[in-house]
Amino acid sequence: MMKRPLHPVAMHDPYKVSRYPVTNAQFQEFVKAGGYGKSKFWPEAERAGVWKDGVVKGRWDKIARQAPFDFGDPFDLLNHPVVGIMWYEALSYTAGSPKY
Repeated sequence: MMKRPLHPVAMHDPYKVSRYPVTNAQFQEFVKAGGYGKSKFWPEAERAGVWKDGVVKGRWDKIARQAPFDFGDPFDLLNHPVVGIMWYEALSYTAGSPKY
């Protein structure tokens, strides 16, 4: 049986999709460059009340933080996909990434 889309979807704004997941090393560059402290990367998180003055605090976080939640080994290996971030952190990372 041949599978077909349920319906066509038109994308009006250009977008890009990465071929590979963002690694811990790549996300750490965002952290080291001060990405958590730049309000221009966090408008959605600021409106949602999870980012303020360079720190982010999600619903399940006990304290505010300036980096991904640390799950430790083996999740912190540099060439592994970044974990311990919420949607707002992923969104801010993309806003702070170089435009190609």
